[in-house]
Amino acid sequence: MLQMQYAELDFDLKRWRLSEDQSKNNDVNIYMLSDVALEILQRRFDENNKLDTPSLYVFPGIGSQGHLVDPKKSFARIKKRMGVSDIRIHDLRRTLGSYMAIGNCSLPIIGQALNHKSQDSTVIYARLSKDPVLEAVNAAGRLMSNIETQYAVPIVIPTAYVIMTVQTKYEHRKLSDFHPNEKSPTS
Repeated sequence: MLQMQYAELDFDLKRWRLSEDQSKNNDVNIYMLSDVALEILQRRFDENNKLDTPSLYVFPGIGSQGHLVDPKKSFARIKKRMGVSDIRIHDLRRTLGSYMAIGNCSLPIIGQALNHKSQDSTVIYARLSKDPVLEAVNAAGRLMSNIETQYAVPIVIPTAYVIMTVQTKYEHRKLSDFHPNEKSPTS
């Protein structure tokens, strides 16, 4: 990120494209940029273009490479403003994945956003995405407790040599319809 160049940014498509020779996995990496990030990058771009000698880099530096090389001082200032000391830069990337999982994004989407080449790298975020499971359990519970119609349900009865299918009818009632002394189907 410290080597990010304005030429790699596409403000219309809202993405940052890293060429294969710049990425650690030797593949083209495309990072989608949030609206907040785009707003900051656009402001930096506009300010950069006002300079007598605009920089190629989003994070210019005074060293021979032309861009920031070590953000330790800047990050220390940020941590002090935040009031935290036990955070690393890579934690910000993990936080993005975590919040995507908490927001019920699928693991493939999280993996794509983080440019993971293997699903194994993304699976750690699954533990944070419990709402879809709870939602599915609640939906099934609502469905089971609200069915009031009769359905023909096939029951398979295994015998010694033959499997017979018998049609029967179950009347589904809400659990709340049962009298306290009457046995419910779940008893």
